[in-house]
Amino acid sequence: MGLMGASISLIVPVYNEGSLLSRSLRDFYDWLSRYPAKAELIVVTDGSREPTLAVVSGIIESFRGGKVLTSWVRFSENRGKGAAVRAGAARSMGDIIAFL
Repeated sequence: MGLMGASISLIVPVYNEGSLLSRSLRDFYDWLSRYPAKAELIVVTDGSREPTLAVVSGIIESFRGGKVLTSWVRFSENRGKGAAVRAGAARSMGDIIAFL
C-alpha cells in the first residue's frame, strides 16, 4: 500500500485552549476530510476546564456522521502532553499516527 492509501489518525492534545481551539479543530477536520484515505481526529483534553470542555464537546458533536471519524478523550487532571499523546495513540486506528 502506498502512502496515499494509508489511513491517518491525527491526535490533538489540548490544555485550556478555550475559544482558540474552535477554528483550529475545524481546520484540521477540513484537511482530514480531503485526505484520500480513511482519516480520524482524536482530541485529548488534558485536565482542561471550561470553556475548553464545552468547545471540544460541541465541535466533536458537530463533526459526527461526517467523513472523518472523530473522538474525544478527557483527563480530569493534567497528566502532561506525553500522556495525552499516548492515550490518543492507544485509541487510534490509522496506519499513520500524527500529533500536533
